[in-house]
Order: sequence, then C-alpha cells, then structure tokens
Amino acid sequence: MGNEFFELCHESLIVLLKERDLSQAELAHRLDMPKKTVQRWINRTTRRISAETLHQLAAALDTPAERLTRSTEKIQIRPFNIGLKELTTEEYLIRVRLSSDWHSYQKILLSFSAEEIPSQQQVLLYKNLGIANIYLGKLRAAKSFLLKALAIAEILDDSACQGMIYSWLAVREELSGNIGEALVSIQKADEYITAQAKPISKAMFYFVKGRVHYYAENNSEAKKWIRKAIRENYKAPEGSLRVTAIFYAHLSWVYLREKDMRNARIALHRTQFYSEKIGWVRGTAMAHL
Repeated sequence: MGNEFFELCHESLIVLLKERDLSQAELAHRLDMPKKTVQRWINRTTRRISAETLHQLAAALDTPAERLTRSTEKIQIRPFNIGLKELTTEEYLIRVRLSSDWHSYQKILLSFSAEEIPSQQQVLLYKNLGIANIYLGKLRAAKSFLLKALAIAEILDDSACQGMIYSWLAVREELSGNIGEALVSIQKADEYITAQAKPISKAMFYFVKGRVHYYAENNSEAKKWIRKAIRENYKAPEGSLRVTAIFYAHLSWVYLREKDMRNARIALHRTQFYSEKIGWVRGTAMAHL
C-alpha cells in the first residue's frame, strides 16, 4: 500500500495564476493554507506535493490535475519502529549531548535499516545521523545525511522537519568556517519554522540561530535568540532542565565576550543551578571554571 506524491510543475502554476488573475495570497486563502506554502511552490523550494493537495490545487484553479504535474513518486507506508521513535526525540538527543557519547548513538542509529521504516522515520533517522556526525567531527558525512533527510522531508511536505534540518545544516557550515553559508541556511530555516511549531522545536531553532550569530560575532542577535530559546523552552510541556542548562551556558559565553560580567555571572549561576539539579557534571564544571 502506498501514497502518491507528484512533482509539481512550477511553470504551469505560475501561468495558471496569471490566467486566473489570482495572487499567491488569494490562492492560499482558497486552499486554506499558509501563504508561505504557496510561495514555496512558486519559488521551487517545494518540488513535490501529495495527491490530496494536488487535487485541491487543481480544483482551486479549475484545471486538470495533469496540467500541474511533471511526474509521480510513491512512498511506501510501513509500521513505525517503536524503538527508533524514542531514540529520535529531541529529549533523547539532548541526553546524548549531555553524555557526549555520540559514537555509541551513531552506532545504534546505523543498526536500523532505512528500507524497513516509514518515510517519516527515515527523515528523523537521517537527521539525527547528521547531528551525530556533526558532533563526531565528520562534517562531510553530516552534510550527506542531512541532505538525505531534507530530500525526504520535502517530498512529505514536512515544514517542521525541513526547518530543523536547515538549522543543523547551518551548524555544520558554521563548524566548517562557512559563516556566510550558515546564515543562508538559517534564513531558509526561518521560512519553515512557523507559529504552529512545537515550543521545544522553536526553542531548539532559536538556540541554533543564536549559536550561529555568536560565531558570526553578532553578539546582540546571539543574545536575543538564545534568550528567546530559554523563554520558549519554559513554555514547552516537554521542556527540560537539560535544555535550560545548555542554553544558559551558551548565553554566558556571549556576555563574557562582551565583558558584561554581571550578566555573565547570573547566566553561569543558572547554568550551575540547573546542571547540579540534573547531575550534569560537565555543565557544573564549566560554570565553576
């Protein structure tokens, strides 16, 4: 059993909008979709759409569906792997980060066969393999896995995943010394992180955004986004003290760079407080240092 996805013909869509004298906003309203979704179709950011979306689009434009497509692609729907589901959560990822045991985490992820899991889990598997390789210093492999994840997320039209993948691509570029490319990836991630995203996802995105701006030496932007990450994490039902400790540690670095010792001390005390609460030895040691 499978679900069909179709490659959208962007040129036909643009022509049809002109023929119908419709703006992108008007089409989005007819479809009851965000305007950004239509913009991504127009600028070719999203190349494939589901059969259901295709038929809705064809009806809204009063045209045969065939006029809007180039080709078809099928994605097999398979049962979710329960073990992998837990291993790819944000919370589990943060636990690995605190232990720094990325080698073991990568080894566990590689034990899963991508051919035996549904596409939704393939995205998470490749994304987290990309993240693990970032922390292992294997930046070429990291990019390869993240781009695989991005290609599948694009087919699934999973905006939240696309946003997070772009944010990790930004981290990868920053670590490679390509700050300009990192900022471009952050801008792309901005297009996908919506107000409807989960607080924990927004918190992680804001943190990555702050981190990239920190290494780009944009201190005011770095502070703004890391503070937003902390506030967003407090809203999240799944928000954790681990995340809070990490965020405050990075915020302290920005204050120290600015020689703002008062706020640096406050951020470090909070890093120490939350680290001690969760038993994060490395965070406690860093705060004392």
